[in-house]
Amino acid sequence: MVGQGDLDVGFGDGKITNIAGYRHFKQGARFDGDAGPADVSEAFTYVDQEQYSNELRYAGAFFDRVNVTTGVYYFAQQINYQDNRRGVAGSLFVYSGGIQDSDAYAWLSAVDFKVSDTFTVNTGLRYSYEKKKVRVATQPINTLTDAAARGRAVDVIPTGSCDIMARRCNFDFVDQNSWRGWTPKVGFEWRPIDGTLIYGFWTRGFRGGGYNVRSGSLTIPPGPFEDEVQSSFEIGDKSQFLDRRLRFNNAVFYNKIKDLQRSIILPDPQFNTVTLVRNTADATVWGVESDIQFLVTPNLVVFASLGYTNGEYKKIKFDLTGDRLINQRDLDLKLPRLSPWTGSVGFGADVTTIEADLTTVEGNEKAVGETVRAFGKLDIFVPNAGIFDGFAEFADLTTAQLVEGYELLFGVNVKAVLLGAKAALPELLKTRGCIVMTLSGSSIYPDGGGVLYVASKHAAHGVMRQLAHELAPAIRVNGVAPGVTRTSLHTPAVFGVKPLAASEVELDKWIEDLTPLALHSNPDDHAGAYVLLASRRDGKMITGAVIKTDGGFDIRGLRRTRGGDRLLQAQAPE
Repeated sequence: MVGQGDLDVGFGDGKITNIAGYRHFKQGARFDGDAGPADVSEAFTYVDQEQYSNELRYAGAFFDRVNVTTGVYYFAQQINYQDNRRGVAGSLFVYSGGIQDSDAYAWLSAVDFKVSDTFTVNTGLRYSYEKKKVRVATQPINTLTDAAARGRAVDVIPTGSCDIMARRCNFDFVDQNSWRGWTPKVGFEWRPIDGTLIYGFWTRGFRGGGYNVRSGSLTIPPGPFEDEVQSSFEIGDKSQFLDRRLRFNNAVFYNKIKDLQRSIILPDPQFNTVTLVRNTADATVWGVESDIQFLVTPNLVVFASLGYTNGEYKKIKFDLTGDRLINQRDLDLKLPRLSPWTGSVGFGADVTTIEADLTTVEGNEKAVGETVRAFGKLDIFVPNAGIFDGFAEFADLTTAQLVEGYELLFGVNVKAVLLGAKAALPELLKTRGCIVMTLSGSSIYPDGGGVLYVASKHAAHGVMRQLAHELAPAIRVNGVAPGVTRTSLHTPAVFGVKPLAASEVELDKWIEDLTPLALHSNPDDHAGAYVLLASRRDGKMITGAVIKTDGGFDIRGLRRTRGGDRLLQAQAPE
């Protein structure tokens, strides 16, 4: 959850911004270490994390040459971690975990000096302070008989064992530590010609130290490990040509990393190995990268990229090979997760989103106008907006509900269709385009909603058929009538209908029992019908038609929903 507030101020024609965030995350995960049917080696972890952050900053400009951003930042977090493990042929159990409280504070400032119209100097400085308090619980091995072990689930914590979430643990490691650091930045931006930027910078990054809260080892302490510091140098260019349709980006970088934090695996007498974070080495990483983008149309871009990266250790501070020696063998190792060559080729299409009230003339004209400005033309109009009445029945509606509900449902489900088609008509005539309306099974059958919803959808069906007649042969008009589909279809509060209490699984089962094809549908299950009706080649002979994508609802039998269940049952393996 994130909230932001902005306040314009006269000082430096600036703005004060406050951004606050909150997150609460819970996750349980089970891991089968032996990948077999027997309970031999497995683990269950549970994480409960809660965090809060707040940033307050000011940004302003002075003398038409100096841009200033400065602010403060605060971050607080608590992590509760439970780690249950089974090993040694399924009869050994360990329950451990930890709690870590973190507080971080930072002050930051960035100043850009515009030396000339083409040259800018960038500077920045940040001070960071982090404090972490940790309580880690390990527990001696519990060894059970084979019979007892077979009956115990690894995610169930027995009485007397460590339960982090219940705060029922003997914490045998309690510690706290703090880390702080300055992270400066100096750089430049040079625009020698229009459409070309050459830049360069040096900066230093800081990653605070910490603890291995997940450590369940009785022999290896959980920390702390110290902070990691990285100095980065980069120079590159960004160029645009052909009225900004063609873009080139190139960069060369060099990074020096001191006290590299790395996850390592160590031998342990309890469970053979444990994974910990340690400061392992000093290293350098350098490389080059380039990418190109070409805007084929206003909304279609093709791109490609290529990069080379080289990394090597400069100084070893931990035995990485596991031979209990720090020597040339460790120094010659490759840096983990570093790929020398990287590349990509692809394309993408932009999607333009427009916010408008479709029950008004202005809203529909805005939607059509902005679409044409973005894409250059309009080929297909799909009136898709709709609202529901929650199955509100005629006899149960008050007169006031009937009047207000009618205005709401017919306003969105019918009037918006007419106003949208009217706004789109001139552009569709230019392209000999088409209209594909979203109808519903309720535009054909009764009882797919209450009286107002069914009436509005029947009316929309009539609009589709009459427009298909009036606009032929210039514009084809068709509709798609989906069955019950899992969507966020809105029901106005006027109907006083409570949300369904059934779970998604129960709703899916209900839908499957209703349809001959025994399927429940999601929105993308109907996409093919729209594509067919919109196609100039495959749909050119179709107008005034409705494709029903409802799982075969209108072939339900009198005795049973479908007659082929016994055929599938006969083929099912015994």
